[in-house]
Amino acid sequence: MRVPVRLTRRGWGFLAAAVGFWLLWIVLQLRDIWYLVAFFGSSLALALFWGLTIPLFAHIRVRLDALAHDPSVGDEVAFVGTISHSLERVLPMELIWDVGGEPYVSALSAPGHHAITSTASVRLGRRGPFKATIAGINIPDPLGLTVRTVRIGVTREILVLPVPLESVPGTSHRRNDRGLRGSASHGALTDSPGTPAGSVRDYRSGDAPRQIHWKQSARQGQLLVNLFEPEHQEDRTLLLVADRACYASTDEFEVAVSATATVALDWIGSGRPLNLQVGELWVPGCRTRLEVLRSLAYAQMIRPSDADESGSRSEPDGVVSGCLTSQLDIRLRSVRFRGILWVIRDEQFLRKQTPWHQYQVPLTRRGSGG
Repeated sequence: MRVPVRLTRRGWGFLAAAVGFWLLWIVLQLRDIWYLVAFFGSSLALALFWGLTIPLFAHIRVRLDALAHDPSVGDEVAFVGTISHSLERVLPMELIWDVGGEPYVSALSAPGHHAITSTASVRLGRRGPFKATIAGINIPDPLGLTVRTVRIGVTREILVLPVPLESVPGTSHRRNDRGLRGSASHGALTDSPGTPAGSVRDYRSGDAPRQIHWKQSARQGQLLVNLFEPEHQEDRTLLLVADRACYASTDEFEVAVSATATVALDWIGSGRPLNLQVGELWVPGCRTRLEVLRSLAYAQMIRPSDADESGSRSEPDGVVSGCLTSQLDIRLRSVRFRGILWVIRDEQFLRKQTPWHQYQVPLTRRGSGG
């Protein structure tokens, strides 16, 4: 069990002085220095009493928020701790942080009955769940002799999204953050004639003049075209192979995740719902950018003995993998795969004659931002 109150360097000095003067008083019979023993001893006693009772009187309240809206790998995110207490004085303290596994301490002075904030910023270096915690607060006594650690344990978790690649061979997608984020809120929309969806997008070369929303274009000062819900939509299935045997490194798997995001966003941009399979995880009917990226944020490699992606709920139209191993080659041929295969490494099996289209994705670092 950890003691919540500890002595500072000054506190240890006071303790040594109290013991030393007490020994002089007892051993050498120097009766006139009893007041020094009383001064140092009583100071320590008061400091210890303060440390033990401060949580009862202060009523410390802590809230932790994240200033982030669907952050991606490479984004900088600020976690904001808000602290208040009920004492009628300024209370100096230190916040003990744990931000993504990294310890961090921030000092502040909190006035009574007023909330004050402290911020910890971090650049997100990996996708998936990311957690920040205010584990406790260090509160020194007014004399600076002791420090009381108040355990807090307030946690805030965010989901870090993967970043699509700038481009992937075999797709029409080019990463455009404004366009991707803008289309996410509209759902799966298409340029094909059908039922008007009530939304618009920027004009692209080749769009039919009849699709232009003239009134909205005049208000915005740029050409905008109507988006339509197609009358008939066929699902597509995209498989990200999670078998660890297909990847030479974690970086290679991360590029495969980003490539999957690029292909998926390209496909849902055409207005067709997407079934996404990541290993054994099945996410049917994806229609928005966030559905795709949130699903891929949880992607993890699995052991070869646990990998059974051949059991897809529907035949995949596209497969992304680190390489085409002999086992994956057999799986794809057994299900009569006729779609598109994207790989990171061009190995011997890729150069075999195959019934599917095949592309190689360069092993490059993903861009920042999402």
